[in-house]
Amino acid sequence: MPGTSDQEENGPRHSGFRYNLSYTRRETAGVRCGAHQVWAGYVGGARRISVRPGIGIRLNFASDTRLSHHPPGSEREVTAHHHHAVQFYESDDYLLQSLRTLFGEGLRNGDSAVVVATGSHRRGLARLLEQDGFDIPGLTAAGRYVSLDTDMLLSVFMQDGMPDATLFESAIGEIVANAASDGRSVRVYGEMVSTLWAQGRQTAAIRLEELWNTLLEHHPLSLCCGYPMSGFAGRSMEVGFGQVCAEHSRVYPAETGSVMDSEDERLLAIARLQQQTATLVREAQEALRMRNDFLIAASHDLKTPLSVILGYAQMLARDTTGTDGRISEGLKSIERRARLMTAAVEEMADAGRVDAGDEVVLRREMVDLAALARETVMEQQKMSPRHQILVNIEQAPLIGFWDMARVSRVMVSLIGNAVKYSPDGGQITVQVTREGNDEAVLSVRDAGMGIPAGDLPRIFERFYRGANAVAATAGTGIGLSMARRIIEQHGGTITAFSIEGRGSTFVVRLPRTTAPNM
Repeated sequence: MPGTSDQEENGPRHSGFRYNLSYTRRETAGVRCGAHQVWAGYVGGARRISVRPGIGIRLNFASDTRLSHHPPGSEREVTAHHHHAVQFYESDDYLLQSLRTLFGEGLRNGDSAVVVATGSHRRGLARLLEQDGFDIPGLTAAGRYVSLDTDMLLSVFMQDGMPDATLFESAIGEIVANAASDGRSVRVYGEMVSTLWAQGRQTAAIRLEELWNTLLEHHPLSLCCGYPMSGFAGRSMEVGFGQVCAEHSRVYPAETGSVMDSEDERLLAIARLQQQTATLVREAQEALRMRNDFLIAASHDLKTPLSVILGYAQMLARDTTGTDGRISEGLKSIERRARLMTAAVEEMADAGRVDAGDEVVLRREMVDLAALARETVMEQQKMSPRHQILVNIEQAPLIGFWDMARVSRVMVSLIGNAVKYSPDGGQITVQVTREGNDEAVLSVRDAGMGIPAGDLPRIFERFYRGANAVAATAGTGIGLSMARRIIEQHGGTITAFSIEGRGSTFVVRLPRTTAPNM
C-alpha cells in the first residue's frame, strides 16, 4: 500500500478546520455531532472522527491508517494479501458496480475470484463481468471464478446457531487453496456475515468475521464483506456497527459517502454533514419536547378512567363474595390488569417529567420487601402460565423506608422482562435477601436469550435495546432506564449480569435506613 504523505500524517489545516491525528490501537470509527453519529469511509481502523459545528474536526487514527476516498475495487486500494475490507451499501446497483471493479481488475491481473453471495447478486455480478468481456463459464471451468450460494455454504459449517471453527477452516480453506493454485492471488467477496446479521444473529456474524481474520493469517487473499446499511438502522445498532468495523482493516461507506477526488469536495461534504447534523439535533430536540408534553398529558388523561375501572372492580369483588368462582377470578384479573396499566401510565409520566428536567418525588413509607415480592410474583405467575416463577425469601419480614408503588414497578418491570425474554418458557427465580442490617437485595434470574456482551454496558440507557431483542420482542427501552433512576433515587444500585443464550440476572440493592425524601 502506498505510504502516507506528510500532509496526511501531520494533519492539513484549512480555514475553520483542523485535522488532529493521534495514534491508538485499531478500533471503530465514525462521525459524531451532538447526539448523532454518522460513520465515514477511511482505511484501516480509525478510532473516531468527531465533528462539532463551528469548532472543527478531530480525527484519531491508528498508526498504520490513512484516509481513503477510493472504492474497494480501485487499484490504489486493493492489496493481494491479508486484506479484510467491509463495503456498506444502500442499493444493489452500487454494490454490484463496486464488485465489478474489484473483480474486473483482479481477473485482468491474473487473480482468482471467489464470490459467496445471494443468487441475485451472483447473477448480477456475472452479467456485468460478461459485459466487460470476461468469459465467466471459461473462468469457472478453469477454477479462476468460483460462485457459491450464501445459505448453502453457511449450512456446511454452522453448528447450533454458531460457526464451527474447524468446519469453517476445512470448507473455506479448501476453496481458497484451490482458487490459489498455480500461485494465483485470490479475491473473495462474502455475504454470509450480512446474512446472519439480517437474521438477528449478530453474535454469530461477529464470530464469523473473527474466523475470516484467522483464515487470513494462513491464506493469501483479499477479502471484502458486504453489508446493506439498512441492517444498522437505529440507535440500538451502534455498538454492533462498531464491532463490525473493528473486525475489518478497511471500511468503505455506502454510496451517500461517495468518492471525492478533490480536497474542496471533501471539505464541502464535511460542511454539509455539519449542517445536516445541526438540523437533526434541532429537530430531535423539538420532537423530544413534543413527546414529553404528550406523555405527561396522556398519562394524566388515562389516570381517571383507570381509577374508575379499578374502583368498580374492587367494589364488585366485595359485592360478589361467595358467588361463582369464575366471576370472582375475572374481577381479580380486571383489577390486576388495571394496576399494571396504572403502573405503565405512571412510568410514562415519570419519563416525561425526567426529560423535561423535573425531579421525580418519592413517596416513602414502611414497606415489607418480602411481602411485596410474594404478591408481585403471584400476580405475574397468573399472567405467565408458561413460566415457573419461583420466589425465595431468606428472611421475612424485610422492612425498609421506600416508595412502595415505584419499587413495585421495578419488580414488575424486571420480572416482566424475564418473562418476555424467555419466549420458550422456563424457570424464573426471584430472591429477596438481607445483607447486614442496612441493605436489602432483590435479584431476578432467568434462563432466556440473554444480552449480547457488547450491549450489556448500555442496557440501562433510555430507549436502548439489545441487538438480539429488537427483532425478537416488542418493547420501548424505557423500563430499565426508569428502574435505574428509581433505585438510584432511593440511594441504591441496580446491575445486570448476562451471557447471551444462557439468561440474565438483575440485582437491586436498596438501603433500608435512608432518610425520608419529603
